Order: sequence, then structure tokens, then C-alpha cells
Amino acid sequence: MPVTGKLVVNEDARAAAFKHNNEIAQPSYYKVMLDNHITAEMTPTTRGAHLRFTFPKGRGSYLVLDGYTKMSMVKIIPQARKIIGG
Repeated sequence: MPVTGKLVVNEDARAAAFKHNNEIAQPSYYKVMLDNHITAEMTPTTRGAHLRFTFPKGRGSYLVLDGYTKMSMVKIIPQARKIIGG
């Protein structure tokens, strides 16, 4: 979940609203401008998806990763600008 401003990890407190007129939804591409001015884009790949978040300038920018089942794995590779999960 992309978060801007103050880092909030509680899922109810960090929820972001949006308006349907601020989204593009196609089978191979999704884009939405959230009410907090973060733009989220997603496109599918063979075994996952590519995601891109554009944050407003001048505020804190965070990506909160949740491991709901406690059986999750996350690997962050800064040199390749990748986050791999399973």
C-alpha cells in the first residue's frame, strides 16, 4: 500500500479513497489517482504484475508491505529496483 505524509501502518487508518473518474481500467493496464495524490499503476505479467507508484513531492513516501498469512516472503533488491514476494 503506498502511503504519503506520516507513515501509518494500521490498515484502516492508511486506507486511501479515490473517485472512479480518476481511473483507467483496461485488461492489460490499470491506473488511478488516489485522493491523497498518489498515482498507482499496474500491469500484469506472466506470473505476477508490475506496479508503479508516483508520490507527491515534498512529503514522506512509503510502501507498506503486509504479510497476512505469516507465511509470506519479501526480498528487496535496491540495485535492480525490485521487490520480489511470494
